[in-house]
Amino acid sequence: DRNRLSKLPREIGQLARLKQLHIVENELTSLPDSIGQLKSLTKLHLRKNKIDQLSTAIGGCFKLSVLDVSVNRLITLPSEIQSLPLSELHAEANQLLREKPVTSEQVQEVFLLKELSARVVLRRLKERSLQMTSALISSDLRQA
Repeated sequence: DRNRLSKLPREIGQLARLKQLHIVENELTSLPDSIGQLKSLTKLHLRKNKIDQLSTAIGGCFKLSVLDVSVNRLITLPSEIQSLPLSELHAEANQLLREKPVTSEQVQEVFLLKELSARVVLRRLKERSLQMTSALISSDLRQA
């Protein structure tokens, strides 16, 4: 944190076992596409940078559960984040929070940030509901 980094090297994608990446209070304006090669990454903290666009390659971070892009210059989020197993999405103090719709990289998809967050929450609730239902059925079968 606070290293005045303005760019991440493309080689960051070679850190296959990296689980957490904290690049807070720096000068980053973007992330390299190789970020999507970080298959073990679970937490990505990019708070207080100058990022104006997230790479669609972020969709390759299949284990990403925490994404903090608060206090940046984002006006859009890539639609690929919908497929991530996010339990936390922090995007405060960006252009996203204006009342204008947030447009994803795919022009035909338009989301308000609240809608995007709600989709993540609803997906989590649906998954938990299915798990609970399965557990109840298994319990009932054992008792029968």
